[in-house]
Amino acid sequence: MTAFREPNLIQDLSKPEDFDDFDGRINRYQILWGFYDNTVYNDIVHKWAHSYKLKAGLYQYTQGIFNPANRLGNFHQTHTWGGMLDPEAGDGTEEPTALPIITENPNIRPVIADIWRWSNWQIKKDLFTLQGAVMGDAFIRIVDNELKGRVYFELIHPTIVKDLTKDDFGNVKGYVLEEERFHPTDQNRKVTYTEIAERGPDGEVIFRTFLNGSLFPWRLDANGDPIAEWMVDYGFIPFVHNLHIDVDNKYGWSEMHAGRGKFDRANDVASKIADYIRKEVETPWLFSGAQKPSQIGEKEGTASRDRPQPGREEKLLLYGGKDASAIPLVSGMNIGEASEFLQTVIEDIHRDYPEFLLDDSEEVSTAESGVHRRIVQQPATAKILTRRAGKDAVLVAAHNMAMSIGAMREYKGFEKLSETGFADGQFEHTIGKRDVFASDAFEELQESKLFYEVIAAAKLAGIPPESALARLGLKDDEIADIMKLTRSDNRRVATVDARAQARAAREAQQADAVEVIDVGTEGQEPEAGQ
Repeated sequence: MTAFREPNLIQDLSKPEDFDDFDGRINRYQILWGFYDNTVYNDIVHKWAHSYKLKAGLYQYTQGIFNPANRLGNFHQTHTWGGMLDPEAGDGTEEPTALPIITENPNIRPVIADIWRWSNWQIKKDLFTLQGAVMGDAFIRIVDNELKGRVYFELIHPTIVKDLTKDDFGNVKGYVLEEERFHPTDQNRKVTYTEIAERGPDGEVIFRTFLNGSLFPWRLDANGDPIAEWMVDYGFIPFVHNLHIDVDNKYGWSEMHAGRGKFDRANDVASKIADYIRKEVETPWLFSGAQKPSQIGEKEGTASRDRPQPGREEKLLLYGGKDASAIPLVSGMNIGEASEFLQTVIEDIHRDYPEFLLDDSEEVSTAESGVHRRIVQQPATAKILTRRAGKDAVLVAAHNMAMSIGAMREYKGFEKLSETGFADGQFEHTIGKRDVFASDAFEELQESKLFYEVIAAAKLAGIPPESALARLGLKDDEIADIMKLTRSDNRRVATVDARAQARAAREAQQADAVEVIDVGTEGQEPEAGQ
């Protein structure tokens, strides 16, 4: 795409086809990625950059001086699914994991772990969340590799998804992929690769591959023979789509969708301020009624020992006319007022994106640092949890598809799974709850202190500890464990108290039994018992 079209970037409810159009989406994805890598205004890198600036009414020399898109994409990549995976696909209780698997069927854990390993999911999961946050769409194709006897995830770049067919619930019922590739037998020639997957009349899945519009065998079957068309009775299209921001449209919104205009305005103003400062430094002056002086023995602009870089040391001075006067040839700008306006735009962007407030929050080193940090993090946490919910659901669907294929093919490692495991509930699992922001040891200690203070206050108020714990949101098994520890602690304290009381009683008895002797008069024997 060499030209920019505004309808590709906005969602006109009366013409959704503009937002969904394949060429338009490629253009949109390129522009959004240009924001992420900060090349969106670069005429040399992107042929559409000039028309983008022109139609957006931007300064022709606009640069990405204030462009938070990279921070925005990296933040969502880091906090949505960021972190290490448990190689055993555990639930996060014994081994920390970015994707805790919650299930009552332990047989699916090693299977999911294998799928992750075959998919290189430790790395690919973060690319999936980055593509969604930056471009608005992220896709996973579940690959059934009969030659290797494996099933795994393949990330499909949004720019090659030409079309999708979906049901009323957003499940993919068919897809068309299209991209340029090198010819399989001639690496000097590029051709158009197309892949179509659709449901047959009896529910089977039919795949076809094309080269420049004609059927062509890009794939090998289980026997190693090339095939251009094949059919598999999966019962589903092995393809999932995550809309980063779902606005009830066929394709999703990028995280920067609503903020892009403000990013443009901030970069427009910042670029003008920066260029004005350059002009101020290099302001040409007009001297009328004066002749230009010459450096005796030197040619104009010639470097010498005393003036090694004459161009950096000289202003552009123009001479002419009479009635001597000096006039700066630059328009006026109040840099302070312009900077204040820019700061207003930036602050407005930060209000729209609570992720950026975390960078601006003051560091607190007092005992309240944990509480303060949590309060500042709450808006960003809520946003990440919202985005995470959709991605978790898509990943669970991809797991179920992969397990169904592996069980149907009877691949190694899938022996304990049934081909009808999804319908039977054998594959039932979810992605567990996990924190968005990591907590440090001091913060955990602080929270424990507040927790026990709440319990102590409940006891003083006559509220049963079990009720107080339930109101804090703890589950029954967690409450039972705490009460067990509490009873054990209480018995230990009671034993210590009893021993202390017994020791005090013995010491009191011994004090009472001490004989008090009245020596009486000198030489007189004391009476018995004295």
